[in-house]
Amino acid sequence: MKPVSPLLVLTEVESQIRQLLLDTSDHIATLNGYQRPELRFAGGWVRDKLLGLPSDDIDVCIDNLTGYKFVILMQDFVNATYDAEKAKNILGTLAKVDANPDKSKHLETTIMRVFRLHLDFVNLRKEVYDENSRTPTMTFGTAEEDALRRDSTINSLFFNITSSEVEDFTGRGLQDLEHKIIKTPLAPYETFRDDPLRVLRHIRFASKLGFTIASVDEQAMGDPDIQAALKLKISRERIGVEIEKMLKAKLGHVLLRAEDRYHAWLLFALVPWAKVTSHNARHPKGKRLATAAAIVARDGIKAPNKAPNNIIDIVEHASRFVLEVQAMVKGPTNYNHVEEDSNREKQGHSSLRLVYGKAIRSWGAHWRLCVFYAFFVQIYGTDSSSWQSVFESYTSWLSRIESLRLLEVYSLKPLANGTDLQKALGASPGKWTKIATDMVIEWQLLNPAESDPEKAIAEVQRRKGELDLTK
Repeated sequence: MKPVSPLLVLTEVESQIRQLLLDTSDHIATLNGYQRPELRFAGGWVRDKLLGLPSDDIDVCIDNLTGYKFVILMQDFVNATYDAEKAKNILGTLAKVDANPDKSKHLETTIMRVFRLHLDFVNLRKEVYDENSRTPTMTFGTAEEDALRRDSTINSLFFNITSSEVEDFTGRGLQDLEHKIIKTPLAPYETFRDDPLRVLRHIRFASKLGFTIASVDEQAMGDPDIQAALKLKISRERIGVEIEKMLKAKLGHVLLRAEDRYHAWLLFALVPWAKVTSHNARHPKGKRLATAAAIVARDGIKAPNKAPNNIIDIVEHASRFVLEVQAMVKGPTNYNHVEEDSNREKQGHSSLRLVYGKAIRSWGAHWRLCVFYAFFVQIYGTDSSSWQSVFESYTSWLSRIESLRLLEVYSLKPLANGTDLQKALGASPGKWTKIATDMVIEWQLLNPAESDPEKAIAEVQRRKGELDLTK
């Protein structure tokens, strides 16, 4: 273990929390039968601080008391030191989350609001396994033992609040953080077998931070034994929490607006039925349903079917475009990669904008939900060792959509409408009008900086030969 002292600048609230914890430790040292506890901030908070990211996810590790016992003693100290009103502002309500080893929830955790932040309090631990069981017994451990049992080296770093030092007991946490690597502290197969949820956590942090999972870990993640353990041991609730955290990274931030999230979770629940045939079931309005997922929405969860947020129609629509979305994310087949020739780079950029823009407009007003659904259908059909590459492909694609300024392309209005085009071409309304309006949109996609309607009309006039003005 090599303690280092990179500068960690605490916020005002973090400094208040640190001082209160130190004062509480000093108080405990005066009590009969107690020794002064050594306290550390652990895990995600340390990682994010070193990366320069904001974080309110503080875990407090105690070396010689359970989290629950420490919090009780801290309550006694605060109540004895401050008047009732100030004490209420310092500490909130205590919550205790029991361990559930059968679902890989090995840690009892005590949660309390301290100076407006919710902190998790736990004792330092080591895992002791019986030779006849893979369910560990949790006992008090050293800081090194606690670090080694964690899911990854970058989440095994401690901030000692007494010395203000960052402690790297795995010997490679800081190195992996610098090189952007996700790696288990111990052998990955045993680490994932002990707690299969660590597979999902690897993927989540790789997606959130843009890091790479170590190849030996990727290999272990794809092992059939680990896949079976993941399905057997982890509760739906815990997987749901990890999926939600993944979506709070860039993927979910770009993809889902607040108004989409209700439908997103319904779509997520319907993913297992995505590839099941519907056998001619009917929509409440009488039309045939194409997918079993829509039938489940209709009969299983009694989803509302009123416009504009008819979940049954949304499911049907999203199902229709699953393969197209997945192919587009992989790479549009009708677009050749831009050559290195700088003279063609702009043309290639515009061509890609046209391909993606037309595709998104064809997916409709709920195109984000179409992409969301296609993403989880793809995740559902692959083993977890491939999830990182799926996350990366969708994240990369959405970043490209964002850089091309296409997130709001569905609402793009043509610079010249049907009436303008009829007048310019001297023709009566007909089927050609829709085709000509699409030409205007195509021109706008290729020329996003242009805003002159006359130039758009000139483009349609140039392509007049493609229109049958008699229809």
